[in-house]
Amino acid sequence: VKFSNTKMALPYEFSLNYSTLQPLNGTYCRVNLTTDLRRSKVKQGENIRLDVAVKNVTSEGLPSAIALIGIPAGMSTLPKQLKKLSEESAFDFYEILPTGHIALYFRGMAPGEVINIPLELTADLKGDYESPASVAYLYYENDKQFWSKPGRVSVE
Repeated sequence: VKFSNTKMALPYEFSLNYSTLQPLNGTYCRVNLTTDLRRSKVKQGENIRLDVAVKNVTSEGLPSAIALIGIPAGMSTLPKQLKKLSEESAFDFYEILPTGHIALYFRGMAPGEVINIPLELTADLKGDYESPASVAYLYYENDKQFWSKPGRVSVE
């Protein structure tokens, strides 16, 4: 704001609100996340694969990593698969959150470790959907987050 015909400061207020589908990553997050929805079109009732990769980007072990995986509306997870993956130690614990995310908890990650998790989603409702962005971070460093792009799917 610039006024050319006055020598006094003129008070003003500026306010800005915005939203984004994929927030900016933190300055240095020690765990990274990628998500890849295998197909962009699926028929109602079919399953579609969502590949998740959680990576320790350091040369040291990490405690208490968390990954919140965004699930597109109109899609659902297979609870039996989540239980089986947990029993096979793909992750230590999971929760299905009302925010459209699956929370995956890892007690620890080895230096440079990459954990690949294949999730199957079922197309329940016809329509075009976009998932919330997925995010990974350490429990004690939740101000340093790494975001993964939202996935888009069309259910026919």
